[in-house]
Amino acid sequence: MGKLWDRAVGALKDQNSALVATLSRRTALRNPEVEAAVIRATSHNAAAFDYASVEKVYGWIRASPNVFKPLVWSISRRMEKTRNWVVALKGLMLMHGVFCSKIPAVRRIGRLPFDLSNFRDARSHSGKMWAHNDFIRAYFAFLDHKSALLFLHPKEQTFTSTPIMQALETLQKMQDLLDKTLKIKPHSHATVVPLFIEAMDCVVVEIFDLHIRIRSVIAKILPKIRSTSKVEAEVALKVTSRLRTQTQELNDHFELCYELGVTNASKPSAENAISKDQIQELEDIVNGDCSPDKTVVKEEMSLVPATKEGDGVRIVMDHWETFDEDDNFAGECYHFHSHPSLALCNNILQLEQCKENLPDPITFD
Repeated sequence: MGKLWDRAVGALKDQNSALVATLSRRTALRNPEVEAAVIRATSHNAAAFDYASVEKVYGWIRASPNVFKPLVWSISRRMEKTRNWVVALKGLMLMHGVFCSKIPAVRRIGRLPFDLSNFRDARSHSGKMWAHNDFIRAYFAFLDHKSALLFLHPKEQTFTSTPIMQALETLQKMQDLLDKTLKIKPHSHATVVPLFIEAMDCVVVEIFDLHIRIRSVIAKILPKIRSTSKVEAEVALKVTSRLRTQTQELNDHFELCYELGVTNASKPSAENAISKDQIQELEDIVNGDCSPDKTVVKEEMSLVPATKEGDGVRIVMDHWETFDEDDNFAGECYHFHSHPSLALCNNILQLEQCKENLPDPITFD
């Protein structure tokens, strides 16, 4: 009875808020139609999304740049006012989809214009909402960090024109972002509900994208370390050692997601991209035991190889860019399962077969 009452109250709140929004005056920041659509897309209903409103929002920002500011303002206003975990989570997923829409204006946001770092559901006093609060805070921290990175990199970077140290610094920032992404996970069975599973489907896409980009850049950098300084070798050693740790954390994370029923987690099969021999050679350069001219990479690195048929995770992006001719990743294709929530992470396409290369790694889209 209590849940039915909460659902009825939430529906009434959404209806009233949408009505007030449609009657508001249009300004440079306020668009009544956009505001109403955001309210419907972030309703209090934990059982379902209003996908029609979600698609409408994304259609608007792709069609007209004038809609972007009112959209971000509407989401921010909705997030700042709510103390309901359902509204907060839907708002973060909606904002996540905005980042995936590849609108140039996304890179000009900077830090998110709302703050959920200390979010607490109105029912937190019951002691049962701590896991919901932690999930939302972690999701917000990831999106806020990603937004800041996009602002710091207003233009996409390509490895071929990037100095080694700058590429290594970019890698470290990407690894920081991956760490924040891996923290987004259910911490109790109370959060193993459809809405959280849908959110995790979007997060899993982000994790794989980041992990592959990081591994791809490292694969390009390591052969060039032989002609760099000791300082660059030290940074490369930190990055590669951290990658091995993150790869194991990713496997553990995907094991958890797979057990919880997150469709896109599939069966984890990510292997360490950097061998112990490669790390040892970097250590030798740093310690002066060998010349930097010594080739660091002895063996070809692979991207999430599948050891058994059917065990691999295949990833498909919405557009494809080729590596330079010396890249070793041609012909690989990875696939995510279809899921309704992917409308919120509008960067996935379903393809039965794919022979294109993976996208250029040093970007934050």
